Amino acid sequence: MEEKTIRVLLIENNKPDAKFISDALNESNMRFVLIHVRTLAEALNSLSSNQIDVILLDLNLPDSRGMDTINKLLKHSCCIPVVVISILEDLNTALEAVKMGAQDYLVKNTINASILERVLNYAVERHRLRRSLKESESRLNAIIEKNMDGILIVDSDGTIRFINPAGAALFGLKEDELIGKPFGFPVNSGQISEIEISHNNKEPIKAEMRSNLIQWDGKPAYLISLRDVTAYRKTEENLNLFSRVIEQTADSVLITDIEGIILYVNPAFEEITGYKKEEVIGKTPRILKSDKHPPQFFEKLWQTILAGKPFKAEIINKKKNGELIYEAKTITPLLNSKGKLTHFVATGKDITDKKLAEKAMEESEKKYRQIVDLAQEGIWLLDERAITRFVNQKMAEMFGYSVEEMIGRPIFDFMDDDMRKEAKLHWERRRQGIIERNDFLFRRKDGSELWTIASSTPLFDEDGNFRGALKMITDITERKKIEAKLTRTYDHLKRLLESSSAVLYTCKASGDYAPTYVSENVKKRFGYEADEFLKNPKLWQENIHPDDKENVLKDIKKIFKNGKHAHEYRWRHKNGNYLWVYHEIQLIYDQNGQPEEMVGIWIDVTEKKKLEQQYYRAQRMESLGTLAGGVAHDLNNILTPILLATEVLRFKNLDEKGLNILKMIETSAKRGSELIRQILFFARGVEGERTIIQLRHLITEIGKVIKQTFPKSISLSTDVNRDLWPVMGDATQLHQVIMNLCVNARDAMPDGGNIEIKAENITLDDQYARMHVEAKPGPYVLLSVTDTGSGIPPEIKDKIFDPFFSTKEVGKGTGLGLATVHSIIKNHGGFINVYSEVGKGTTFKIYLPAKAEIETAEVKEKEEIFTGNGECVLVVDDEAAILEIIKTTLESNGYKVLTAADGAEAVAIYAQQKEKIDIVVTDMSMPYMDGKATIRALRKIDPEIKIIAVSGLTQNDFGLKKESLTFLNKPFSSKMLLKSIHERLRKI
Repeated sequence: MEEKTIRVLLIENNKPDAKFISDALNESNMRFVLIHVRTLAEALNSLSSNQIDVILLDLNLPDSRGMDTINKLLKHSCCIPVVVISILEDLNTALEAVKMGAQDYLVKNTINASILERVLNYAVERHRLRRSLKESESRLNAIIEKNMDGILIVDSDGTIRFINPAGAALFGLKEDELIGKPFGFPVNSGQISEIEISHNNKEPIKAEMRSNLIQWDGKPAYLISLRDVTAYRKTEENLNLFSRVIEQTADSVLITDIEGIILYVNPAFEEITGYKKEEVIGKTPRILKSDKHPPQFFEKLWQTILAGKPFKAEIINKKKNGELIYEAKTITPLLNSKGKLTHFVATGKDITDKKLAEKAMEESEKKYRQIVDLAQEGIWLLDERAITRFVNQKMAEMFGYSVEEMIGRPIFDFMDDDMRKEAKLHWERRRQGIIERNDFLFRRKDGSELWTIASSTPLFDEDGNFRGALKMITDITERKKIEAKLTRTYDHLKRLLESSSAVLYTCKASGDYAPTYVSENVKKRFGYEADEFLKNPKLWQENIHPDDKENVLKDIKKIFKNGKHAHEYRWRHKNGNYLWVYHEIQLIYDQNGQPEEMVGIWIDVTEKKKLEQQYYRAQRMESLGTLAGGVAHDLNNILTPILLATEVLRFKNLDEKGLNILKMIETSAKRGSELIRQILFFARGVEGERTIIQLRHLITEIGKVIKQTFPKSISLSTDVNRDLWPVMGDATQLHQVIMNLCVNARDAMPDGGNIEIKAENITLDDQYARMHVEAKPGPYVLLSVTDTGSGIPPEIKDKIFDPFFSTKEVGKGTGLGLATVHSIIKNHGGFINVYSEVGKGTTFKIYLPAKAEIETAEVKEKEEIFTGNGECVLVVDDEAAILEIIKTTLESNGYKVLTAADGAEAVAIYAQQKEKIDIVVTDMSMPYMDGKATIRALRKIDPEIKIIAVSGLTQNDFGLKKESLTFLNKPFSSKMLLKSIHERLRKI
């Protein structure tokens, strides 16, 4: 045997030592290849590219020293034996090196060829043996661990000393849970037995146990293998069960090999064919052949089963005694686990009696087929599975099929999904023997609808077994179309009636007017069910308003003279409220011209009546507005010079008494002006100037008035939020709102009481807005006025905001107060709610949109006085007093003034002196040539002319555009006049 070459890697930095070792190797008897490197890095690189059998390692290298060198080397090449060489004879170092994995330790001055050969050979061989042993142990452990059988070591005391995972799985536990525990079963050497291992809450496992005597840790023990045979035992049981089933089944069973040789037949085969088992085993099924089938039949049979597919057919065979038998045969090919054909199994059911009965029925059918085909109704015969066995020609024509196309198909194929569900329920009733006649919807071949009347009779045999049903079918499609059209017409008319505001009724053509029909929408319109009118013929008459009843019953009799009559009257809704009703009734005559019945309508016209009343009131308000406008104009012309004169007189040297009188005159003039504005607002909807208002100031002002003017028996309390949000509004109008409510509260407390005015911030959300139509989400100021007076009766609560409605005595109330309050609040984008209880007082809650983002200044801005600088103003007015006072005011404040008594004069002056005139102040209501005509004439002369229009009426009354000029309402103060002229002169 050829000696193996040992590849030696020498890691030595000292050249003489390396030469010494190389010479020693050459002197030895072994074959070797020496690779010499000087550093650890070179060694690791060499190990990566060379196959090395053993390493000679010096511990002291340039790049690594001591035990760290061994550690790094073994981490890189743990599978190569290492022999340490050192110049030192150090026992501790040698032991440490061996512990870390070195095979040996040599001192350099003791090395010779013989020692080196022995140590190297020993290191290589010992390393090889260790590796071989380790691989063997790994393979053995893998075999034991991965073995599908359970492997155990059980000592002579029956204690488990070792068990693999498969064994632990049989017990349903882990290995460490079983080691040291009793095995629990008797064990003998060479034993083969079956044991049953119990599991908690699981079916026991059957296992085949084999045991052999071995030595374990120097003591006798048993090596046991356990194989799970539970499934095998169940398979045996199933095979026994299948065998008994085949033996005891009523169907014949025959098994052949792939050549067709009979290997097995069951007792049923013997009974059906008359052959004994011994007579057919080893033969072919051809002994049963009856010659009733053509050769092609058997060719198809063999093609099918040789292709691995089952073959099913009705076969006519011949018994041993020569009689024919009909069998429903199934021949199934059997394949092994590799898919190879091995056997054929033929099962057969004797259907001889059934086939003979079918033949008899066919003969009977032939006799009656011609009669049935001539019938005018469809005839449909179904078997127990609802499969079509017969239809006559009439039936096929109804459905648009041929007779052959319908035969063999279930009746459910001729229906849509919805009708199919209903038909299956009816079919179950046939099984129960129930005869029925129903309307059924079928589908023709072209998909169109076929409505029929189907009379169904169940069929049973002599033993009471359900055999099917016979149906007689009549086509009623055209009738169904007419019915559907009538139904749609009826539904349409019903919907029209339901949505109509008119309630339709009929009654007898007699004096009692008893209703015979009332449309269903009567509940929606008048609260009563239609049946209530039929049960109580007097119901309608009983609910006519007492003041109208006599006239209504008297007028309605005119129908017998005129044939038709209509009137309006009040009628009580079921909720107790009276409605205005339009009632029209007409006579219907029979063929002889005699009254047969009456047809009438009731229409709720309450809203129409309200609109009429509002229209009449609007007409009165329009007249009042016209009157108010004329009065306002004249009063404003009177108040204007008074107001301007007080301001002129203020600059005269008056004593204190004179100044007080002047102040009184000015205050009266302003109050008169505000009163005129209120009258115009209510009568004509004229709005004042909208500004940012802090309601706290208004409430404080009103509080002072109430305390000075109301009876001492009425106390006032206020509760106003310190950080109350401001609102955008007309201060005069809001002042009027609060004052009106307080006056009403005073009148409701003739014997005294308390008025509380409260103001707070509130934010309304979407949900509140959905429940209150007038509300919108956002910030509001909630102003409440509460009294402890007599309260408002429920029956008039909904009328208190109507114009001219008043509960006060004649002459003490106009009925305009709350109507004005409601109008002003609505005009400000707010809404008002009323809460009242008789005898306990009333609260009016007013919600005004707030300007939460604006902080209202508490300190008023310092008033700015606007004066002229010699500009020329043309003043036009037909009132001499107004003309004079305006001229005096303007000249006192730095302006030059020209005056004109009417429009014509103004146009003439302007035409002559237009270069001097800077601005025109003109009255709008003047004789001969009014303000509007004057403005048009002036603009023809100078389109860029600056104009201030003045009137006691509003800008809207004259149709003037706001951007084209400045409008100033009479009466006005000198401050307002000077400010308007100043701003207009500077406006481009």
